[in-house]
Amino acid sequence: MIAQIIHRYAHQSTELINSQLYDDQTFYKAFVRDIALSKKEVIIESPFITTARVNMLLPVIHKAL
Repeated sequence: MIAQIIHRYAHQSTELINSQLYDDQTFYKAFVRDIALSKKEVIIESPFITTARVNMLLPVIHKAL
């Protein structure tokens, strides 16, 4: 079934094939990498983010500017 879904949408976008799932152990490493590799803009939508996490991300965001 997964192969059928991938085949159906593969012609529309390679993002589906290249997408990955993250957990609490792997998300922020990938997120920081994505910020660093961004070329034009970064849009962050988060219903919950702690002050500590913002403080951790600010240097990464400043460096990406």
